[in-house]
Amino acid sequence: MIKEKSEEVSAGGVLIRYDKGIKQALLIKVRYYGYELPKGHIEGEETFEEAAERELLEETSLLIKPTVGNFLGELDYTFSLNNKIIHKIVHYYIFRINEKPKFGKKPFEVKELRWISKGDLNKIPLVNEKLRPIIAKAFND
Repeated sequence: MIKEKSEEVSAGGVLIRYDKGIKQALLIKVRYYGYELPKGHIEGEETFEEAAERELLEETSLLIKPTVGNFLGELDYTFSLNNKIIHKIVHYYIFRINEKPKFGKKPFEVKELRWISKGDLNKIPLVNEKLRPIIAKAFND
């Protein structure tokens, strides 16, 4: 049986803050194993940057508006879901905040928000290893 194929385009972001002079990136945990970056589908006429910001705010409940920065790269992968083969491309951007982050009530589907430093990056489990260089680029930006 031939599976139905579909294409999806999403956008997401790496939120960066400084805590006591140490640069940190915010990761989320949605699945039981591994961390990832906030991301989601493009809605309506949104640009990639607008969708990435909206998803960042929705999935973290961040209450302050971040500043969008450079494009960090994209993930290109294929997976199977409900007898469909889905090819997905996710565009990632860096976001910064210049004040202490304030968060609302954590969304139901998000199990954890976690700040990591550059030194933590190679130790933390990620849902997709292709995220590691994107997060590393945010630390070096």
